Amino acid sequence: MNQSRQSLFPSKTKGQSYTAEIFNLYYSNSLEASLFDLAETYPELKTLHEMLSNNPVIQRLFNTVMENYQAHAYKDALFFIDKLMTLTKNHASITYLLGECYFQNGDYKKVHSLFAKHNLINYNQEYQLLTVRSLVSKSRL
Repeated sequence: MNQSRQSLFPSKTKGQSYTAEIFNLYYSNSLEASLFDLAETYPELKTLHEMLSNNPVIQRLFNTVMENYQAHAYKDALFFIDKLMTLTKNHASITYLLGECYFQNGDYKKVHSLFAKHNLINYNQEYQLLTVRSLVSKSRL
């Protein structure tokens, strides 16, 4: 792993957001150790890791989404994550990332609609928080 990639995607630190916490794992040197540490809290990580490991197309698409997300190019990330959602059969972690991209892009109503459609609003506290943040931000408009 080159040094510039490590600086773009720092390893997990205490207090990071859910998105940073689960997705930065794929850019750290200790993926396996970090994965098992977080698998108890976020069981969807194990299946996501298996999908990324077993399918190079999904892994490349995921990397493209993360590069765009980290570069704050949310519209570009949305373009690629839509395809990723189809390939991963609406995996919960990918759905959360799509919701985060919608939120960062200012599409607040879509966050709630997305999580409601996939019955993920109460999946865990991070989904609930993003849903509430989107509803509050929508009401301020």
